[in-house]
Amino acid sequence: MRLLLADDDKISALRLRRLLETWGYEVEAVNDGERALAGLSKPTAPKLAILDWMMPGLRGPEIIRRLRLEGDSRDYQYIILLTSRNDQSDVVAGLEAGADDYLTKPVHKAELRARLRVGRRLLETQRRLLETQEKLRIQASQDALTQLPNRRSMMACLENAIVTSHADGSPVGLLMLDLDRFKGINDTYGHGAGDAVLQESARRMLSAIRSQDTIGRFGGEEFLAVLPNADRDGVAQVGERLRANIAGEPLLYGSITIPFSCSLGGAVYMPGEASSQHSLIQAADQALYAAKAAGRNRVCFAWANSIDGRLTA
Repeated sequence: MRLLLADDDKISALRLRRLLETWGYEVEAVNDGERALAGLSKPTAPKLAILDWMMPGLRGPEIIRRLRLEGDSRDYQYIILLTSRNDQSDVVAGLEAGADDYLTKPVHKAELRARLRVGRRLLETQRRLLETQEKLRIQASQDALTQLPNRRSMMACLENAIVTSHADGSPVGLLMLDLDRFKGINDTYGHGAGDAVLQESARRMLSAIRSQDTIGRFGGEEFLAVLPNADRDGVAQVGERLRANIAGEPLLYGSITIPFSCSLGGAVYMPGEASSQHSLIQAADQALYAAKAAGRNRVCFAWANSIDGRLTA
């Protein structure tokens, strides 16, 4: 594990560095406070540090105080303050500055090793906690089957896109996509096959949208795509790519070949309109129903209070 050692006493620092390296630590050594602060402020800074109290430039407690003020819990560093000062008031001052632990010189080897182990356990516990939090965050925002954003995430995405539209005057495109006759796929081939079709559809969708677009699972076999800065022509182009990608080739599921397609409804939000995200979704949904009624595997659009159908197959 990497560790930063800051001590301006060359002999003391050399001895301590050699000791730490025999314990398996990768030591980054500096000899003044400014370098210590710079070294611990880097994005790739060590998570463990031993700082001498008295150093040129900045003292140990001041370095810790600045790091704690500027840092974030995700980048927490375990810092041991090293000094020859052993008055109780000094101990309190060092801990109040944000030090995790405190050792007096001369350092007792066994005690230092034990304190470092405590620090490593704390950092490992924190790492696992952050990983768990990240997994929970992803679970709350991502559809488990397709790995696409879920309905809640897509609603937030659309809301943000409309806010941006008000700010910069750009349109927002929306596409509602539904897999055609999906119940028949489940009934004929089984739910495992249906899941495979949903997963393959998600993969094909991602290859059809633009880098600034977001597509997610809205529910069941229905998906929603938010297209920032897309007018009617832009929505039409993305919609046609999505339709063509999904209907392009059947899915080989085991020894079974499953053809599938989708229908899409598009709508556009123009800056200054009184419509909300819900009315925009409703408009795209109406266009989707029109596409279904017109024979499926096509894109229809809600535009100027009318439905414009386009046969694409």
